[in-house]
Amino acid sequence: MTRLIVVACSILCAIAANAGETAGGAEFKPPPGFVTKKRGELVLYCIKDTVVGTRFKTERCFSEGQVRDYLAAQQENKRDIDRIRSTCSSGAGDICRRQ
Repeated sequence: MTRLIVVACSILCAIAANAGETAGGAEFKPPPGFVTKKRGELVLYCIKDTVVGTRFKTERCFSEGQVRDYLAAQQENKRDIDRIRSTCSSGAGDICRRQ
């Protein structure tokens, strides 16, 4: 029952995201790891991964706009980690040694 609700919510979120997107001339190519799935008129991009705290793989599906947001968030996290890494590797002294 809970899985049904999650799937329904995902589909409704994808419909809402697709409603705001414009139809572009170029075909969207999903990044590696994403699989294109068609559910009715919706085109979703799904990825299987494990959630923190469990070994079970779950499939999460996103619309094109949501995939772009997902990738942007990953890039931002990578920049933050690189910034912290460069701060600690440049001889910042006692601040990084205490971590």
